[in-house]
Amino acid sequence: MTIYVHSGVFHADDVFCAATARALGYGPDIKRVRELPDKFNKNTDIALDVGGRFASEEMIFDHHFKGGNHDGKAAIGKFWFVYGSAVVKLYALWDEKIDPERIANRVDLTLIGNIDRADIGIADWKPINNDWRHVSASGLISMMNPPFGSSPEAVSNAFETAVKAAEAALLGAICNAISFVKMEDIIASANRVQPEILILAEGGPWQEHIVDVDKYDDLLYVIFPSNRGGFQIQCVPPKLGSFEQRKPLPAILAGLRGEELAETLEIGCVSSQALFCHDGCFIGGAETLSDATAYATYAVEY
Repeated sequence: MTIYVHSGVFHADDVFCAATARALGYGPDIKRVRELPDKFNKNTDIALDVGGRFASEEMIFDHHFKGGNHDGKAAIGKFWFVYGSAVVKLYALWDEKIDPERIANRVDLTLIGNIDRADIGIADWKPINNDWRHVSASGLISMMNPPFGSSPEAVSNAFETAVKAAEAALLGAICNAISFVKMEDIIASANRVQPEILILAEGGPWQEHIVDVDKYDDLLYVIFPSNRGGFQIQCVPPKLGSFEQRKPLPAILAGLRGEELAETLEIGCVSSQALFCHDGCFIGGAETLSDATAYATYAVEY
């Protein structure tokens, strides 16, 4: 099951195509060519970013033809449009309760669509209304090309390294998308003990669900279980991607932890490791939920 991609300088488009094809079970062999061979077999092979047409029934996903970019998708976007949901379902971490199409759409928003727009030359290729999340996969993959004039073997080795990096990035994007979708339900059932404090049953990517959402305009602190034990209190930023906070934790708490912090907050100190206030006053921690709630309440009232 051979994967065909274009030869020469590689880009995020063909690299992520190859990584996605491997997730579907193609490969591991990858052949980098300018023209598909006569022996190309749609039942066993797949052509990505090469082939001169988009014909999913023939397993050819290219955009280098007249009108090939009119849908705003490069090869990876066309491939993901057809097989994204199937790729998502192949991962062992898959949760059957979540619609795979929602996950695939989220991955398209945060990763695939950016690669498409960069590859076909759309001026606003950074994700619209999502600039704060953008990391240029296209720029990263481009830097992995060896210097001009390198041997064919060096180029092939660099391409394989880039594909492995893309495989890891694709898995990460899927994991992140699953967490994002799950967080929608977690926030919907969250306990808002007072207008300024929200308690989540699980930690995860909550900011995009809360910041810029009108009903959370007065929210200052979010409490959630820490993966290191205990609970964390995190400040809500004024906008997505901001390193500021609507209301930082009180400066008097900066850098304090353990018994010293417990005395200031007038709460118990079961664990000095869990009870802390970051010196930047954007996050803190406590051992129990009741202590975390008291901590946040102190910050609200200070």
